[in-house]
Order: sequence, then C-alpha cells, then structure tokens
Amino acid sequence: MLRFLNYKRTTLIIGLLLSILALTPMPANAESSNKDTSGVLMRKGEITIHGKDADYIVSLERRFALDDTSVLTDMNNKTISVEKLPVPCIAEIVYRLRMDKDPLLLSLKIKKNLPGARTDWSGEGEGSIPR
Repeated sequence: MLRFLNYKRTTLIIGLLLSILALTPMPANAESSNKDTSGVLMRKGEITIHGKDADYIVSLERRFALDDTSVLTDMNNKTISVEKLPVPCIAEIVYRLRMDKDPLLLSLKIKKNLPGARTDWSGEGEGSIPR
C-alpha cells in the first residue's frame, strides 16, 4: 500500500511540474531578434567584396542582389552608388534571405579598401560574377 501511495505522489508531482513548465513563457531564441517587422530573417556580417555589377555584389562564395532599397556607404558614412564601390574591399553588410533567390543586400558599409581596389566594373576575369 505504501508503494502505491509513493507512486501516486510521484506521478502527481511530475504532472504538476509539467503543467507549470507548459504554462511558463519561453524566451525568444537569438535568431528571432534578427527578424524585421514582417518576420523575414535578416543576417549581418563582414565580407570581402570581389566583384560587382549594376544588380549584384559578389563575395568569394555568394552573390548579393541589389535593388532600390539597398544602401551603400563609404568609410565616411556618405551614401554612394554601386558605381563608386571600390573592389576589392572589406565591408559590413546586412542582408535578407530569400527563398530560391540570392540574398537581398539591405545595407553595406565599407570598412577597408584592399590593395588594387578600383571603382570600375568587374570584367570577365578575376572578380567577375559567377552565374
């Protein structure tokens, strides 16, 4: 009889603890703080830019799409066009992931120009955009 009461008490305590756990609000994970107001996942990081054209910038492994909302700034925090973006350079970027498309570049801030940086368009050779 005593074993039965201990089992009953243990079951009651476990059930009570699970109920409390289920009702306790959980903190949001770290990734949710990287979402904009529409719930779209945004990322940021520092990359080396190796190429560009009117619609894209290119790091070593990834293309980032540009559109009218993309904001590019130089080392003096002045807004520049993609034509004035020196390549190669190191930049801090914020971008939005998109399903089945290249990520959309939201902002770019040049941190450092690398040796040989030029503002002319990337050609077919080194630094050209992979298709």
